Amino acid sequence: MESPRDLQLPAEITQYAPLEGSMENTADVLLLVRPDYTIYDELRKNSDFNIFAGMRMAGVGMIGVVHTTRPIDAIQRISSRVETWNNYFSSRHQHLH
Repeated sequence: MESPRDLQLPAEITQYAPLEGSMENTADVLLLVRPDYTIYDELRKNSDFNIFAGMRMAGVGMIGVVHTTRPIDAIQRISSRVETWNNYFSSRHQHLH
């Protein structure tokens, strides 16, 4: 999953961009396709991480890419996203009960 698509990949690898401008739509298609692994290029925003985490929770093998200049920056970025995801997931779970 990449936006914009700029990787040059061999024909046996399928590359997905935002369908109708939305990575959520792309994720919906991938949940039907059930690939062995999905690489989500650049988890820039909370919405990217939410899609990534939702697909992972649905059982799709996910690899996420984070670009930073220092490893500690990557750890801090991901940890803040995990905290946001936990809050989002908890609030949705409470509404279901």
